[in-house]
Amino acid sequence: FQIAARWSYIDFDNGVFENIGSASSPKYAFADPRSSVSAATTWALGANWWLNPNVKLMADYSQTSYDGGAGFTTASGKLGTGVRDLETEKVFSTRVQLAF
Repeated sequence: FQIAARWSYIDFDNGVFENIGSASSPKYAFADPRSSVSAATTWALGANWWLNPNVKLMADYSQTSYDGGAGFTTASGKLGTGVRDLETEKVFSTRVQLAF
């Protein structure tokens, strides 16, 4: 048996999201904060089991929390100027590996 854990974090500089337009009509040179996250934190846990030298079973759970990355849509259907956090992503995956 094998137990694994992982934690990672990424934080982009605020200059990446600099507005070069106006407040009512924003324009971004590099990344739009309404569709790009400014930071993300991920943690994961995993378990591996070797049944024999040729068969391995794996199960993993991962959860990622985001800062920013989701804009609001106005009544006219256009992307507004506000920003909210993307929903937390939760993933459970399994895998069977065969080696010959």
